[in-house]
Amino acid sequence: MKKKFGKYYVTIGLEIHVALNTKQKLFSSTPNQFATNGFSLFDAGIPGIMPVLSQEPVDMAVAFGLATKSKIQEISLFDRKHYFYPDLPIGFQVTQQYKPILIGGEIDIVDENGEEKKIIIEHSHLECDAAKSLHDIYPEYTAIDLSRCASPLIEIVSTPCMSSAYEAKEYAKSVFELSTFLGICDGKIEEGSFRVDASISLNTDPNILGTRVEIKNISSFNFLEEALKYEINRQAELIDAGDFVVMETRLFNEKTMETKSMRKKETVDEYRYMRCPDISPLVITQDIVSKVMNDFDVNFFEMKFSI
Repeated sequence: MKKKFGKYYVTIGLEIHVALNTKQKLFSSTPNQFATNGFSLFDAGIPGIMPVLSQEPVDMAVAFGLATKSKIQEISLFDRKHYFYPDLPIGFQVTQQYKPILIGGEIDIVDENGEEKKIIIEHSHLECDAAKSLHDIYPEYTAIDLSRCASPLIEIVSTPCMSSAYEAKEYAKSVFELSTFLGICDGKIEEGSFRVDASISLNTDPNILGTRVEIKNISSFNFLEEALKYEINRQAELIDAGDFVVMETRLFNEKTMETKSMRKKETVDEYRYMRCPDISPLVITQDIVSKVMNDFDVNFFEMKFSI
């Protein structure tokens, strides 16, 4: 049941980025380490270098799928998401937009009233992380740290089924605890191993979503809750004053405890998704699933394997 803030119903969905604790990167043999000096030609975007999919990130994604009762796709595909930022040397991000490795899933939480609630996952997919922009090394330039570039992530996309900032915080904490329990994430939030994007909207009608606003790159459970509380108040005050909520991407300032506009919200068309021609379809067999269940000790989770 949706909860109300004053006269408004609140709807929240989260996209959680879990950095996988693998030995190698997603498409190269480069060590997957924080702040390392090593990077491959693929990481740097050198033309002509072909990606080669590593097995370990695939196994970790399957383990997460088993633990969340997701449907594991027998065949999944990789796509190119095009955008032009300095921290993306190849000019696109390798992701799984149209046919991800995991469909569905659920996480149990307890809400602020002590009631159990299932948070439903829409899908989870593998993708490459971006590099990191460093603005405090040179006075006139921005440096690009490639050590994180093309590191493997699982992006876990929930349905818009949360109704309060507290529920969102508890769901994020549960995903974090599960990921670290399985050993697929090192849990080092200060190094960016766990990051959350939150989408939130308000409406007086519980069956209609309001204008969606996204808050990017939140790396603390408490800051996630505070950012959503601030945004609920901000949007409610705008609507009460007769103004419109703008569909946009915002950042949370941890010093002022406020969200600030970053850019207008992009549409799917603006990213010009296309099937990645350099990567073959990913095929998950029953043998792989059985091996993952043994390696990650997830036999006690109910398995849903979709052919």
